[in-house]
Amino acid sequence: MTDILLDLGLVIVVSIVVAWTLGRVGVTRAFGYIVAGIVAGYALRGLIRPTLTGGFDALSGAALGFVTFTIGQDFTVSGIRRMGVRGPLLAIVQALFTYAAVFVGMIGLSAAGVVMLGHVVPEALLLAATATATAPAATFEVIRRLRTRGPLTDALSVSVMFDDAVGIVVFDVSVVIARAMMGGVVSPGWGVVAASLRELGLSVLLGSAAGTAYSLCARFLRSRNEVRVLGIGMVLLVVGLSRTWELSPLLASIVLGAVFANLSPRSEAAFDDIDTWSGPLLLLFFFLAGAATDFGLLKTHWSIVACYIVLRAVGKVVGSGVGAGIIRSPRAVQNLLGLSMLPQAGLAVGHALLVTSLFPDLQYITMTVVVAVLVFDVVGPVFTSCMLVRCGEAAEPSPSSTDAGGGRR
Repeated sequence: MTDILLDLGLVIVVSIVVAWTLGRVGVTRAFGYIVAGIVAGYALRGLIRPTLTGGFDALSGAALGFVTFTIGQDFTVSGIRRMGVRGPLLAIVQALFTYAAVFVGMIGLSAAGVVMLGHVVPEALLLAATATATAPAATFEVIRRLRTRGPLTDALSVSVMFDDAVGIVVFDVSVVIARAMMGGVVSPGWGVVAASLRELGLSVLLGSAAGTAYSLCARFLRSRNEVRVLGIGMVLLVVGLSRTWELSPLLASIVLGAVFANLSPRSEAAFDDIDTWSGPLLLLFFFLAGAATDFGLLKTHWSIVACYIVLRAVGKVVGSGVGAGIIRSPRAVQNLLGLSMLPQAGLAVGHALLVTSLFPDLQYITMTVVVAVLVFDVVGPVFTSCMLVRCGEAAEPSPSSTDAGGGRR
């Protein structure tokens, strides 16, 4: 029996070393952490798994809470008013196209016998729900490194900013429908509608109440450290209450962040502090996601993985092109935006882990998404860099990948 502190120290040191080493060839930190977890899951199975993976469910819930809380800072009234309806509309169109491409594609491929799904429609729904999320950390790191400016950069920034909020709502609705179809407590038809509205509405209410309370308390706290610690407590409280009341911790956390960003004049510093503090937590999240994933399922589900990767890429490319066309973006943006939005990371992994916790028989979904994240984490930033360079918006053309991914998703 080992000490959990020893295990935590090993995990952090090994993950940092692996991530730094792989970062020399241009992959993201999240990729390095997952790879470290995969290696440790096999090489150090008896040492690390028993003491750490038992608390993985709570740790992943907390990590995703902080990820979505920091996403909420993008949804200020002034920022949305400045962008108008074009940004949200572009994000909604490309996310829904990606969702539809994976959903319809998986059903069609299942009917053709290319993939084997036990419960075709609900499993296709869940796979589609994990496909919408894009990794803003990797995307913004490419933009920062290349110092890009122009229509494609603007469209890319806005789209990835709103993309995850759309994905969270779609994911919550898909889970409710899948529960109803797979013999859960939710009855089909109006029962699905009522359950979806209840979960979404109460999650928004919980996040709004917590965000309002946090902003009011922050006004009376003089210490920046106290504001940070209170924020950590509020995120954990919202995630815990959401799990207890069977609401959406992701939606509640993003609303918490959005309300706090709009109401508190000290929100920018608090977001920076909490984002920095949550770094080790996200490291553990990615590491344990790699360690806990059963890659033995790849032998029997490789066709699902391959089809998922292709369908998601097609959905992003087509959806982004259509969305950019609707808002009348330049032709170059319509043609190049989709290939710039391939990176995928933490939120998608979190969605997959939530699916596995709700539907234990569908562990292959986590394996599918983790493999896809590894693929898109390598090729996604490269495509993003190439598209920005091709569009002539990069000050320092370089198609190499990024070192992003350890912060916001």
